[in-house]
Amino acid sequence: MNDIQQRFMAKVDLEQNSCWEWIAATDVNGYGRFWYKDQMRLAHRISYILFVEDVPEDLCILHSCDNRACVNPSHLFLGTQKDNIHDMIKKGRGRTQNL
Repeated sequence: MNDIQQRFMAKVDLEQNSCWEWIAATDVNGYGRFWYKDQMRLAHRISYILFVEDVPEDLCILHSCDNRACVNPSHLFLGTQKDNIHDMIKKGRGRTQNL
């Protein structure tokens, strides 16, 4: 594990369940925040970058577990903003107007 991965994992609780629970800074919506490459970023996005592959800026990282605090790369997948909206609706969250 490299230094950035170690710094990242120091902010994760692996004891709860199969989710890797983010235990450091969060935003107002409950998503983890992590300082990466000179800016504060979404922790689940950085987890995907660190443990899976780089992510194009126009793609989102979605949670299969629907747990905003989860940063387990095996619970994360790539999608478009449209995919993200449809996933949210399928899971019973968000507005369904105009879709």
